[in-house]
Amino acid sequence: MHNNTRRVLLAALNITLQLDQHPAAWAALIDELRDAHQHLGKLIDQLNDEHGMSEADFSVHLGQVYAHLNRAWHHHDRTNLHRHRP
Repeated sequence: MHNNTRRVLLAALNITLQLDQHPAAWAALIDELRDAHQHLGKLIDQLNDEHGMSEADFSVHLGQVYAHLNRAWHHHDRTNLHRHRP
């Protein structure tokens, strides 16, 4: 991720998390955002390619996107991931 993009992401989410200070937490955040992006792209492709999708299938696919975004949100301020917890 480019430094400029990283700064925009940090500012948009009001994140104190930084790659150089909290690499594990940063990696978890980025992985979840990438997974959400991938699932959303697949959902969009399926909606464009198929003549329809059942509500149940749509719910499952959209639920996967929400799950990744939810985990990303919860990772955004986990600056203590590098510390050992008792």
